[in-house]
Amino acid sequence: MVDYDLAHVAGAHQYTEGYHGTARMPVDADRGTVVGVTFVGPGGCRAPGCARTSRL
Repeated sequence: MVDYDLAHVAGAHQYTEGYHGTARMPVDADRGTVVGVTFVGPGGCRAPGCARTSRL
């Protein structure tokens, strides 16, 4: 599992002061492949509590 604080992404501060968000990427270590990615933070979705997930 790889977690990344999206506040460290270039341009996050320009989007909004105090930006916070997280990217999470599950990895299948046995096969050496990415299983999916989830991004959570302001502006990604319009509905309350919304998160976008992509499965590969």
